Amino acid sequence: RLSEGGGEQEERAEGPRAPADGGLPRLCDDDRVGEEERQHDDTQKQETLRWYAEWFRNAQIGIDDVDLERLRIAMTVPLDLVSTPVPGAFTAVRWCKAKGLRVVLVTNTLSRGDDEVWEDWRRFGLADAIDGVVSSHTVGWQKPHRAI
Repeated sequence: RLSEGGGEQEERAEGPRAPADGGLPRLCDDDRVGEEERQHDDTQKQETLRWYAEWFRNAQIGIDDVDLERLRIAMTVPLDLVSTPVPGAFTAVRWCKAKGLRVVLVTNTLSRGDDEVWEDWRRFGLADAIDGVVSSHTVGWQKPHRAI
């Protein structure tokens, strides 16, 4: 566990999958998960935008003209403004990197996608020690689902 208050990030032993668009590595491999498993395990589905839409409707707040993805991004406060890594976290990540281990952060955050997670760790000055990130928002499944 690397942070308090803003969700959790953990290391994972898998290496990053090469991105098709040449961008930052993403580690989700949803192709591994069969259709039957996807349908069976809906309790671990991460559907942030659908949840936002339901919350607004239940609160009787009109959202017809609201771009929920844009709202999600705007509401994602940088992690360093709302959370503090636990003591020793940065040292542990840098130690792992120095020992040649792959460091991958896996998070179940509600609205942080992979891009926001990368930005958080850039702001912390630690992105160079991280090989990849996987967020439940981007993958569409929560831990411990096998897709994440």
